[in-house]
Amino acid sequence: MSVNVWQACLSSRGAILRTALVALALASLAYAVLTAPKVGIDLKFFQTGAQEWADGTFQIGAGVVGVYTPFLLPLLFPIAFLPIDTLVVVWLALNIASAALSLHFVNKLWGTHWPLRARLALAALFIAFAPFRVTLRNGQISLMVMSLLLGALLARKRNKNFLAGALLGLSLCKYTLTLPFFLYFVCKREWRLVSTAILIPLVLTEVFALRLGLSLFQVISQYVPLASQILVSGLPGRTGTTEIKMLFLDLSGGNEWFAAIVTLSLSTAALISMAIMFSRKPRWETAHFAALALFSLWSVYHRTYDSVLCLIAAAMLTDFLIHKRFVAFSRFWLGALGLLVVSIPGLLVDRLKLDPSGFTRNPLFVLGLHIERLLVFGMFWSVLFLMWKTGDTGTSLVTDLDHEAEKVAPVTVAVLSPHLQVPL
Repeated sequence: MSVNVWQACLSSRGAILRTALVALALASLAYAVLTAPKVGIDLKFFQTGAQEWADGTFQIGAGVVGVYTPFLLPLLFPIAFLPIDTLVVVWLALNIASAALSLHFVNKLWGTHWPLRARLALAALFIAFAPFRVTLRNGQISLMVMSLLLGALLARKRNKNFLAGALLGLSLCKYTLTLPFFLYFVCKREWRLVSTAILIPLVLTEVFALRLGLSLFQVISQYVPLASQILVSGLPGRTGTTEIKMLFLDLSGGNEWFAAIVTLSLSTAALISMAIMFSRKPRWETAHFAALALFSLWSVYHRTYDSVLCLIAAAMLTDFLIHKRFVAFSRFWLGALGLLVVSIPGLLVDRLKLDPSGFTRNPLFVLGLHIERLLVFGMFWSVLFLMWKTGDTGTSLVTDLDHEAEKVAPVTVAVLSPHLQVPL
């Protein structure tokens, strides 16, 4: 998808391109739905983990599900004893509903005054994403987690802080995606939201512990070292598509210590940079959330399906184009996000069965193998640079967008919350 295609899709004259994008999205959805019953590999792992917890034999850190946070298991208990054929259909329906909810929440958060063609184009792009297909086919939970996160952001925008905290707390079942958002609210001292977000996992972890005859302290003490390893150095033998560590691992000839130190240094620099930029632009929360989503993708281990979180960045870029702000920036990065439709690393390794070790000196292959991690890493720093470039004094970008919004849809609506970026 070229950088000019997206602008054409959003224009009133882009009917043919929008139709083509919708057709691509429908093909992507159909392929995922039709092939999901034959795959479902992660769903089977989740069901096995739920069965082991129900039987009292689950071990923290053992197997695929063992690395997930313990309080996920009580949430998975309802699927423990469903027939697998029934479970596949139910899980598929839940994931599709989660995708629809995510798009609805995005529209309520940022797209209130978007024209219908823009909403349609963003939805079609998202459904055409390979991460969307992989989530449906594998039976993953990334779409569900993202819908919980976006629901929390919308509830917060409407000053429903306890509901926001509860949804955020549930989304922490995949904390590698949502922990940066939790820390963001800690830094903003939104204590009602934060305390509720802490309470939900604690209660569910206690339920997990009771079934296994353990104390809450025992469960936490067993899992914290594993969580630290996942967040700092990753899991041995597991490689993803967006964490930047793998790039440095290849560049250093497999030096784990070098890759871990560079990644940790970059993550620390990113946290400091976000703190500075967010304090300079405290009301520009669309950019804050896009940066947080991108940071979570490149800083720690993630598989292809977790890149559904790029929807937040795509929404920000779409909003820029609609309000005619940072047009070249938005065209470029939306065009780059179009690469997720194909998922080049998956195409090279999983579809074409190419062995990465045999192409280490081929620059095009290396670029293709790392293209998605370069995409999210580059977009993250570009967003921060954009925030810095707008300056920390003078006319606020938020105010400018207010004026643009009035041109698009001149209506008067009361401000719902102090968290609103634009009072639409």
